[in-house]
Amino acid sequence: MPDKSNVYAAPKAPLTGGGAPGDISEGILENLRRTRPWVLLIAVLLFIGAVFTVIAAISMAVVGTIGGQQAGLPAAMGIGMGVGYLVSGVIYLFLGIYLVKYAGAIKRSGLSASSADVEEAIGHQRSFWRLTGILALFAILFMVAIIASVVIGGFAGGMMAH
Repeated sequence: MPDKSNVYAAPKAPLTGGGAPGDISEGILENLRRTRPWVLLIAVLLFIGAVFTVIAAISMAVVGTIGGQQAGLPAAMGIGMGVGYLVSGVIYLFLGIYLVKYAGAIKRSGLSASSADVEEAIGHQRSFWRLTGILALFAILFMVAIIASVVIGGFAGGMMAH
């Protein structure tokens, strides 16, 4: 609140804020601390999923190429499926990295109780959810495209049959 006695006095900045320790409530810090184990669990599961997906990508590329040729399918089909799995593995890896960074920032914010550390934690969380949201939108668009192509293909096939 400004000093009414001197309307020309310079404003005074508060001593807290801008990353000063103790300016974050204990409730916020406690909720972050309680979130951290779950964040780490999901990060570890994403890393495990990334490893299994890369193994599946290599297997798909090798087996799909060899088996595809024996079944009369083009070799590129197995390689393409392997590349698709590899891309999924890389995405899982990035999601896991974002969560590990988030968990580390949560730990730092619990030790320092500074708003700068909490802001960093929320920034890593935002990165995770931004990538997850983009992937969800991409998946929806991909499914709509698949459904549209099946419907159009079925319609075109039905028209050619008549």
